[in-house]
Amino acid sequence: MSNMSYCRWENTLSDLEDCVESFHEGVANKDEARARLRMMAVAEELLALYRSDREMVDGKELNAEGRGYEDEDGEEVESEEEVEG
Repeated sequence: MSNMSYCRWENTLSDLEDCVESFHEGVANKDEARARLRMMAVAEELLALYRSDREMVDGKELNAEGRGYEDEDGEEVESEEEVEG
């Protein structure tokens, strides 16, 4: 079943977190094993997309919480690299 576009990320996040929590339990059958491998490939693709095209709002990069990045002093910076650097 597909997710509705207005809540796709929110619904998928919950399912993905469940998969992370149960990762070391293994898989029940060959179909689940194939789906798990495919999911890893899709996750790698999604991460590559994220890294190459970070979400921007008003010219500012957003972090995973959908907020701008802040340095150690709480000052807003333009990107994650400035926080780490």
